[in-house]
Amino acid sequence: MSNTPVLSAKQARFVQEYLIDGNGAQAALRAGYGAAGAKVTACRLTKDNRIKQAIAAARRAYADELAITRAHVHLCYAATSAEVCTELG
Repeated sequence: MSNTPVLSAKQARFVQEYLIDGNGAQAALRAGYGAAGAKVTACRLTKDNRIKQAIAAARRAYADELAITRAHVHLCYAATSAEVCTELG
């Protein structure tokens, strides 16, 4: 059984939108929730354990992905020769 929380399509969209800027109300609007209750909806969603887990999992995945990029950039920056960066790909 997967550890990934089961979310509705709209909830999953909220998670993706929330990851853009961390603004819950704007994420709720972009995910298709109503404007009148966007702040309340964002508050409710960000307190939901399934949503919290999905956000945390996505952030971990992004961090893992960026770690490779950071390492590559660091190596290129520290290199005294452009040839080293070229070899890294």
